[in-house]
Amino acid sequence: MKPRTVGVFYPAIAVTVLFATTFLYRGPGHSLHWLSVCSVILFLWLVLSIVRCRPGEMVGWLPAIALAYFSWLLVAPWFSSYPYATWNASMQLALLPLVLLAWICVRGKHEKEAWRLAWRSLYFGAAILATWGIYDYIVEGTRAHGPLIDANAYAALINLFLLSTISCFLKGEPNRAHGWLKNFVPLVVIALLAFAHAMSLSRGGWLAFVAVVPLLVRRCRISIFSRRSGAVVLVFFLAHATMELYPIDASRSVDALLQAPQLLETDANVQARLKIWRSTWNIITNSNPIVGTGLGTFKTYYSMYRDPTEKQSSGNLAHNDYLQALQEGGLIQLAFLLALVVFAPVRLLHQASDPNLQDNDVPTPASLLIGVVCLAIHSTVNFIQFVAPLALLTGLFLAHAWRTSATSSTPSRNRFGALVSVRPAFARAVAITAIGIPVCVVVIDGAIFKAFSGRDWQTASLSPYQASMLNTATALRPSNPIPRSIFIQRLLQAARTTDERVAREQLLDAAEAEANIFIAKAPALAAGHYFLGAVRAARGAPSDLRRAREDFERAVRRVPPATGVRLELLRVYQRLGQKEQAYQSVIEARKWLHLEKDYPSLVRFAHQAHAVAMDQRDSAEAAQWAWIYGRLTELGFTG
Repeated sequence: MKPRTVGVFYPAIAVTVLFATTFLYRGPGHSLHWLSVCSVILFLWLVLSIVRCRPGEMVGWLPAIALAYFSWLLVAPWFSSYPYATWNASMQLALLPLVLLAWICVRGKHEKEAWRLAWRSLYFGAAILATWGIYDYIVEGTRAHGPLIDANAYAALINLFLLSTISCFLKGEPNRAHGWLKNFVPLVVIALLAFAHAMSLSRGGWLAFVAVVPLLVRRCRISIFSRRSGAVVLVFFLAHATMELYPIDASRSVDALLQAPQLLETDANVQARLKIWRSTWNIITNSNPIVGTGLGTFKTYYSMYRDPTEKQSSGNLAHNDYLQALQEGGLIQLAFLLALVVFAPVRLLHQASDPNLQDNDVPTPASLLIGVVCLAIHSTVNFIQFVAPLALLTGLFLAHAWRTSATSSTPSRNRFGALVSVRPAFARAVAITAIGIPVCVVVIDGAIFKAFSGRDWQTASLSPYQASMLNTATALRPSNPIPRSIFIQRLLQAARTTDERVAREQLLDAAEAEANIFIAKAPALAAGHYFLGAVRAARGAPSDLRRAREDFERAVRRVPPATGVRLELLRVYQRLGQKEQAYQSVIEARKWLHLEKDYPSLVRFAHQAHAVAMDQRDSAEAAQWAWIYGRLTELGFTG
């Protein structure tokens, strides 16, 4: 294949494959192995880009910010209270700077053609995503969300393509050489995207879109805008009129949106967000202001600070990316986020020379930047920057806009280029190594997640092959909590079933040592203290029981809804004869029941809670727990 062909096609193919793969990653607790696949694809693209990159190609203020951000993401786990979670979160967030750097490395003579091919594939993918969302609404009767879990993130994704497509349609000259069909296709795609956007019922997405429309209109040629804007307005009117005629959630309609002041007082989702933000701020005030609690640790800390009356969210994300960035990564993470999603697009937008299009196949850089600004606005009320496809597109759009701006070809770039061109081979080797090592770690974590997420590890005994896998995984990734937690549970199970006192003590000593390592590797997690409490409770001496009570109380404070942890605390209270504390623990547990998903543990706790309430002669409390126990057993859940 000719060098020119490689230079044009491989970036477009890499973008297409990577964009499709990011939709398969839905968070470290669901599909971590797909983040590994994304990392490998991006690494191969980066290697080819770095090898073909000319000296000084990556010099400039935007590449410098991206490199500094990636460097911070590599060292962030060292400052985290849960390094394993921070590492996975860092590698997901690294999609933005790494995609940005990979595209900037595309040679200047190939960039325009490579972008045209990449955009066409993304454009086709956008039409598929819009159709998917329309199917969700019409056939499934749910908010349009496509392959994403969240409808608001889906609306943000649609916004990126919708703004760019409208720009192409409003700015492009009529293409008479290709007939009316060539000019009609963008309007059809606009209609698909507009209907999908409306069917997502995302109020945050709609407000963000409306907020940036003036920026888009300002850059349109008046003569063309006046002829074509009516068609766009008609499409949006039909889309939202359809939502009014066939609503699945009237509270999220445009009419309800226009009543925003009243919504602040009555809407459950709005109130839930306010409670989440207050809780997040409380975490911030009790954490390191410079580096935060650690990237990816919001879910870990939110349980401790959660308002018991907040029943809407899953508690995984703060629904405000800037607030969550400050909580997880402190002022450093917030500064990088603002630099890349606010400062960079605004500055590039100010510098962009945006001539009227003669070909409406590709959007102008300005429209791409407006899309990034739209995401930045939407990020104030939803989680946007933490969604892999959106991070990828943000980096890609910024890189293309920077390559087409005057900034990327200033004379100062060549002066800096002379500094980095002294040993280009060495610089490339360092760059590839710096990226390759974390990719290998992510691949190992993904393999561990995939290997240990099955039900085979819940069986009574392990085969020699499984034991070997467990030992290997623990040795390769000592900070990964998955194999270590399985190992501790096995030791505790063996200690409970053995009749030999010496062997039992040895097993408990080993479990205690592993639990202490677990706490050292992940001090923010409740599981380490739970395991340590379980070891001490198994020993049974009064002093051990008192220490076990402290461990279980600490674990319960970190995960109040976890009835499995609370049950062990309840049993320790009873063994210590502390009946009043046991009763108060039962009363406290009822506030968190709406968040408990481990129903077998809840069945066991309800049975014990009923006995505690009866012992305290509280018949009303006992009746409630008896009803919970009976209802769950009727549904087939057993302890």
